[in-house]
Amino acid sequence: MLPIALDAGWVHEVHRPLRVPNVRLDNYLPYVIAGLSSKRMAALGSGDGFCLARSGYTDDEAETLCAVAADFADFVQRQHGRGWTGSGRAMSFFENNDMLMPSTSLVLFWVDEVSYWLILGGEPLINNTAFVELVWGLRAAGAKFSLG
Repeated sequence: MLPIALDAGWVHEVHRPLRVPNVRLDNYLPYVIAGLSSKRMAALGSGDGFCLARSGYTDDEAETLCAVAADFADFVQRQHGRGWTGSGRAMSFFENNDMLMPSTSLVLFWVDEVSYWLILGGEPLINNTAFVELVWGLRAAGAKFSLG
């Protein structure tokens, strides 16, 4: 599947070595998520809406945005039960009518069957190595505590 994804341009090969972060996740997450936003305003929330890390947002803003993301997921799940076929994996808010650049985006992703929300202020920059480093860091942290 990887050669097909590379050929289609869905994924890109990173041509430099990436090392697994060997730091406390609490110290690492704010650093890596900041690079995913053009305004360096980002929050990482659990699938349940708990704020795990923030950069550029106040504590209250980050907590509120993480709760909003989880509420959005609940809304989408209820609508799927009513027959809605939309995906519900991301949502953007816009401040101006031309809707060219979002002011805030909510992006759902999974690492080892655990859901997370990225809340990004300004232009989302998830097509870069910072996202790879975030996923790798979460996966490595989870592997440290797995029993099998």
